[in-house]
Amino acid sequence: MIKSVPVFLIILFNLSYSQSSQSFFSPQNRLKFGDYLYCQKDYLRAFDEYRQYLKFEHNDTLLFKMGLALREMGRFSEAEDYFSNLSFNSAFAARSRKEYFKTLFISGDYTKLKEETVSNRFTPYDKNFLNSLNMSAILLWENRLPDSTGFANSFQPDLRPKMIELFMRKKYPDYKDQLTAGILSGIVPGLGKIYNGDYGDGITAFLFTTVLGYLAYDNFKADHNFRAWLFTGLTAIFHAGNIYGSVASAQMHNAEYDLLLQREIKKIVESENYFDSEKPDFCK
Repeated sequence: MIKSVPVFLIILFNLSYSQSSQSFFSPQNRLKFGDYLYCQKDYLRAFDEYRQYLKFEHNDTLLFKMGLALREMGRFSEAEDYFSNLSFNSAFAARSRKEYFKTLFISGDYTKLKEETVSNRFTPYDKNFLNSLNMSAILLWENRLPDSTGFANSFQPDLRPKMIELFMRKKYPDYKDQLTAGILSGIVPGLGKIYNGDYGDGITAFLFTTVLGYLAYDNFKADHNFRAWLFTGLTAIFHAGNIYGSVASAQMHNAEYDLLLQREIKKIVESENYFDSEKPDFCK
C-alpha cells in the first residue's frame, strides 16, 4: 500500500502536467502569443503561431496580418497571395486589395502593377488608389514623366505638395556635368570638385598640386634637374588624377541624388498612412 502511493502521485503529476501543457498550447494562448510577437515585430514566429491557430479556426484578421508579416520579411510573392485571396468576399477585402497593390510597388513588380491598373476586376475606388501607386512608380522608375497637372491630381490634396516637389526634383535634377567638372579641374586644380560640392577635396587638390608645381619650378630654377623632373612628374600624375577624380565625383553626385530621391519616394509609399489612414492598428 505504501509503495503504491508514490506511483499514484507520479501518475497524478503527469496528468496535471499534461493538462497544463495542453492549456499552454491552446488556440487562444497561441493567438495571444502570436499577437505579442507581431507587435514586437518578430514576424517569423508570429506567422508560425498564427498558422497553428488557423488549424482550429478560420480568421480573416490573422490572414491579413500574416500577409503584412510576410511583406515585412521580404517574402513578397507569398504576401501577394495572402492579400489576393482576401481581396474578395472577406471582411478585409478592400484593405487587402490596397495592401496587394502596395506589395507590388514595394517589391518593384512594376510590370504587374501596370497590368492591374488597366484590369477590369477592381472597383473605381481601387482604380484611384492604383493610379496613385502607378504615378509613384513612374516617378520612381521611369525617365519620361507625365503632365504635372495629371500627376498631381492622382494624389490626395494633403499629399500633392510633397509629390509635386518630388516630381520637380525628378524632372529638373540637380545633376553635375561630368565634362564640365573635368574641364574645370583641368584649368584650375580642384575647381571641378568644388563645382561638385566637394569643397574640402577641391581645396586640398588645389594646394597639393600648386605646391608640387612650385617645387618643380623652383628646382628647375636652381638647376636641380633630377628633383625638378621628379616633382614635374608627380605634379602631372596628381593633376591627371584630380581631373579623373572630378569626373568620378560628378558621377557619384548624380548617383547619390537619384538614390536619395528614390528613398524619399519609397518612404512615402511605405509609410503607414500612404494615401489614406484606414490601416488598422493591431498593436494599440
